[in-house]
Amino acid sequence: MIVPISSIFHTITVTVLDRFLKFIATKLLFLYKKWKRV
Repeated sequence: MIVPISSIFHTITVTVLDRFLKFIATKLLFLYKKWKRV
């Protein structure tokens, strides 16, 4: 069975976006907590 390249590309894009969003959210939460403490 041959998987279309578009399917692979889509999966990679979704995974990267998911990780990127989680990373951004973690950073923002960290900065927010730091800012609230001041």
